[in-house]
Amino acid sequence: YYSKFGGYKGNGRNNVTVMNGWIQKHLAPGMKRQVHRLPQHMYVYNMVGEKMIDHVLRFERLEDGFAALMNKYELNIDLPRRLNERNASNSVLTTANLTEETIRVINAFYGDDFKRFNYTQLKLISPA
Repeated sequence: YYSKFGGYKGNGRNNVTVMNGWIQKHLAPGMKRQVHRLPQHMYVYNMVGEKMIDHVLRFERLEDGFAALMNKYELNIDLPRRLNERNASNSVLTTANLTEETIRVINAFYGDDFKRFNYTQLKLISPA
């Protein structure tokens, strides 16, 4: 949502209703898929579920994972330091601001990602 690559560009970007509506619309079945929102498993597994790459690094541990990968292959390459460019100081909404419907949509759309990459789906207060 806050991404400068295909995220929300309109007014009210820190409005809960705007965020939830935007997410639900852009992850809805039949909506044209934008490459920056595609489920990540589509880059790792082929159409029959076979893993096609050897190493998957997790964004939340990217620096450590990249360093370990370079060490494994004895490569002297450092990951350049890059700040998150989404302007975090102006981004105030978090997962706590997601509605139950938005959580359902996210869990359904990215369900295979949660499963294949061992992430925990957001919990619903009142499951459907």
